[in-house]
Amino acid sequence: MAIAVPATTIQLAPENHVFVLAVLASTVALATAVVPLFAGWFSDALRRRGGSRRAFVGAGVAIDVGALAALSYVHSLAWFAVLLIIATLGANVALSAYQYCFRNPSATELGCRIGVRGASTLVGSVLGFAIAGSMPNPSLSFMATASSWPRETHPVGIGEGTYDGEEHARVRDWHDFIIVFVARVLVFFGLTMLQTFVLFFFRDVQKIATLRPERLCMHFAPSWAP
Repeated sequence: MAIAVPATTIQLAPENHVFVLAVLASTVALATAVVPLFAGWFSDALRRRGGSRRAFVGAGVAIDVGALAALSYVHSLAWFAVLLIIATLGANVALSAYQYCFRNPSATELGCRIGVRGASTLVGSVLGFAIAGSMPNPSLSFMATASSWPRETHPVGIGEGTYDGEEHARVRDWHDFIIVFVARVLVFFGLTMLQTFVLFFFRDVQKIATLRPERLCMHFAPSWAP
């Protein structure tokens, strides 16, 4: 969403690429917020009946990979939007079940796991921006993402997780919960505003490159990703 999608909107909608990206980003964000609620519920219901979460993950990955691969070949804005939404749906379906496939850690392991996950997320973000920024064409970024998904969510060695119908999340302190919730909303609001339109900022405001749209992304990431 930070490099490949904006660069593609410049190709497909050169006259109103900012508006098109805003609509696409809003739709993808809405899908990301809503889909996990239903996908998580369905994953629990499937597991409760003896089904496999790993099969659920596999189905989501297959949908996402197929849509991402197809994005590399579309030349229509309408089809690009449809496939982007389908890819988002597949990714969130897979992740909603994949995260629960890991056994719940003990209190002594929780901090370590959260730290490793946070560090891995930052490393992955830097590598992702570097790879996407060095691609000569944004379509190659979609193919690279599609090829990495099966390896990232491979279910070998991962348990099915357990379902406890009696255990529910409880908020002990609503004051602290609201503060944390609002703070995270503001943090991600700022990150989203930056990442969504920063490519256009360098292209349209800073005039860094008078390049063809398909080659603009190649000169973008090295300027700020590190």
